[in-house]
Amino acid sequence: RTVSFRYFTRHPDRVTRREVDPHSLACLNSNWFVSGHCHLRNDRRFFRLSRMEELALTDRRFDAPPPYDPEHDADRESRGITVRVVIDGEAGPWIAEDRSYYITAKEPHPDGTLVTLRCRTADEVLQWVLSWGRLATVLEPRDLRQRVADEARAMLTRAERETGAD
Repeated sequence: RTVSFRYFTRHPDRVTRREVDPHSLACLNSNWFVSGHCHLRNDRRFFRLSRMEELALTDRRFDAPPPYDPEHDADRESRGITVRVVIDGEAGPWIAEDRSYYITAKEPHPDGTLVTLRCRTADEVLQWVLSWGRLATVLEPRDLRQRVADEARAMLTRAERETGAD
């Protein structure tokens, strides 16, 4: 059955009421997500469970789609941005285990592992890149590399301000 819920984005002022035909539930990087057809966007979307409130079943029923096959994901074709990130060699065991939805390739690189990701917007992978901290070097696209640098500077400024307050 279709479900209804309030959904919070990273910005607290962006709360929407969603109705979704749930298709699957998955745990990615220790976070639970439900995927399904979003009636508001009229497209398949992924929703982080921790950002959902007031979840309720509706009376509306829907036909379940065929099982999801990540090897034949039509959504990958709509992800037009290619991101290339080198993950430092010391992170080898962890990057080998990483199963991010956006990763399309991993290959050896002189400095570690070259990871290729495909996304619709850089926002979709920004947190993933930042989670690797100093071990990640964004090769492309340039605007993502700049956003990571800006975020690192902002974090440093805040840390220095907080440290100076002691």
